[in-house]
Parts: sequence; structure tokens; C-alpha cells
Amino acid sequence: MVQQELRSTQQALGQFRYMALDPELEFSLSDQEFSDADNKYSSPTVKFKANLRQTNNDFPLDNYEILIGFSVLANNDQEISEFTVNSTVKNGVLALAEEKSLYSLKNRSLEGLRLTVKDYAWYPTRSFEPK
Repeated sequence: MVQQELRSTQQALGQFRYMALDPELEFSLSDQEFSDADNKYSSPTVKFKANLRQTNNDFPLDNYEILIGFSVLANNDQEISEFTVNSTVKNGVLALAEEKSLYSLKNRSLEGLRLTVKDYAWYPTRSFEPK
């Protein structure tokens, strides 16, 4: 009886039953380019490329959604801005090429800034049919 209920619960949860596991993602950032605002109504931007690879070989899923938090750091390693990127990991890898506006850096020098990955959250992709 208990085994049947457990199987039924696992089936109902689907991929969500893996939510406590960490895919142990390894990130590499390249081609970081900070640009000043084009005019007084726009904001500075950062262009970058990011590659990630899943390093947990025991992680059961290869395809899932991910929300990546990035930090913009000043020379003293203090976070001065942050943003997130949402994407899909397929077969345990992801390559991004992004350009993001940095609204909070409007009146600040961009010299010496660098980008780093702050954190990430993953979640299964699951579709539901409307009733």
C-alpha cells in the first residue's frame, strides 16, 4: 500500500521530485564589454558570452529551465548592479550571448567593472493542457 502511494506520488510530481538536487553548474564568462549610454535617455549596457556545463553526473535531468543571477562588481569587489537571465539547459549545456541594460549605473564610470555569476535556480519544464 505504501509503495503504491509512493509510486503514485512520484508519478504525479514528475520531474519536480528532483528539485532538491543541484545540477552543479560550472560557468565561464567571456567577451565582457561595458558601454556607456548612447544618449541621456538610455542606460549603460553590458554585452557578454556565458557558457555553462552540468558537472553532476548523477543529476537525472538533461533539459530544464534555469534562472541565472549576475552581479556587476566594482574594483573593490562590491556589487553595484545585478540582473537575471532566463534560459533553457539542453543536454546539460548552455551557451548565451546577451546584452543587458544596466539602469542603476546611469551616472557612474564603467571603468574597471566586471561581471560574475551570483547564483542560479533551476526548475523542470512542464506543460499543462488547459481544461
